[in-house]
Amino acid sequence: MALKKIMFISYGGGHANIARLVYQGLKKQKDVELKVLALTVAGKIFDQDHIPYSTSSNYINLFEDKEEIKKYGQELAKTYWNQESGISYEDSVAYLGFGYRDLVNRYGRDKAEDLFRHEERKAFWPEEVMKTILLDEKPDALVITCGVRSEGAAGAAANQLGIPVIRVADLPTYGPSNCECVLCVMNEYAKKFAMKEYGIKEEKIIVTGQPVFEDNLVVNKKSLDISKHKIRLNEFNKMILYLEQPGVAETKEVEKCLKGIAAEEPDFLFVFKLHPNQDLDRSYWMSENVLIVRDFNLKDLLFLCDLAITKDSASGMEAVLMGKPLINVLLSDSILDYANYNISERVLELKYLPIAIDKCLNKNSDVYLNLKKGREHFDNKQDAGDNIIKVIFNEIEKQNNVEED
Repeated sequence: MALKKIMFISYGGGHANIARLVYQGLKKQKDVELKVLALTVAGKIFDQDHIPYSTSSNYINLFEDKEEIKKYGQELAKTYWNQESGISYEDSVAYLGFGYRDLVNRYGRDKAEDLFRHEERKAFWPEEVMKTILLDEKPDALVITCGVRSEGAAGAAANQLGIPVIRVADLPTYGPSNCECVLCVMNEYAKKFAMKEYGIKEEKIIVTGQPVFEDNLVVNKKSLDISKHKIRLNEFNKMILYLEQPGVAETKEVEKCLKGIAAEEPDFLFVFKLHPNQDLDRSYWMSENVLIVRDFNLKDLLFLCDLAITKDSASGMEAVLMGKPLINVLLSDSILDYANYNISERVLELKYLPIAIDKCLNKNSDVYLNLKKGREHFDNKQDAGDNIIKVIFNEIEKQNNVEED
């Protein structure tokens, strides 16, 4: 039987963790070849399980205009490459160069410059670059986890080439896929969302569960004990975890508010968990009971906390599925409002945040009891990884049948 090649293209954080877990399940299958393209900081996630991967710079020699690509990338890297991010200079140059090269090819230099000035990397849609990479790799199926920039562009390129695309959504609500794909979602709510919001046909949406949420329920006691010691948890009565996100303008305001609360509550430990894409340009301990971390075991922090706070990070959902009360601070618009699922206490103004924290920590309050009830009704289908693998093989088989006809 011929090998079936399955390719993952993934950004970092929760997206790469989805790919990591599905990859680990596929490793157990026979007659399968696996390939991973790790975008930006995704390599850190795959390194945890010693999963081999390629990065943008590994593909630069496929392009006849590689010197021009490097030139674009080097110019942008002056602003956007951060040595502390864990991304090599070569990878940053290639990634930025690919994005800008396709922007110029699509719109011309003047409009490309204007688009990038206003949208920065959000303007990237390197579909032609991804098409070249896919032509070189020749996968039988492509797995993505979102529809933005390189992941969405890869999906669109795969559509051109007749390669089946499987997208695994990370949350019950999510942005558009921007390509034709089979969509794997965590529960029936997420399925109905896709049908209503994007008009996706029911047969193109499969409730598989989300593997990261399932995996997070399994905690390593040794790792947990180490993390507990590192954050000095035994010195405090409660731990409050702020799950930060890149590009959220009000983060500094929320931090300032939480630091003010921390000063009034010395028995509470406040941990600010940065996203892997955020710069860690501050000291580890801001004060005796305020800690800032980036490259730290998120699963341990979620398990150890008494309360999680975020805007709309996927990690907020992970906290909920671990049975933790959640506050979502919405000082600006968001596609996702956890309070709509009755699993979070919504805060629209920071002056109400101390009150919300108090209610979420009080096990006798109406807020605490209502959130507990909401969590009991919010599910994530079991055996998510195995379910997604079945979808991948089904899509490969369907494509093979089409080609034979």
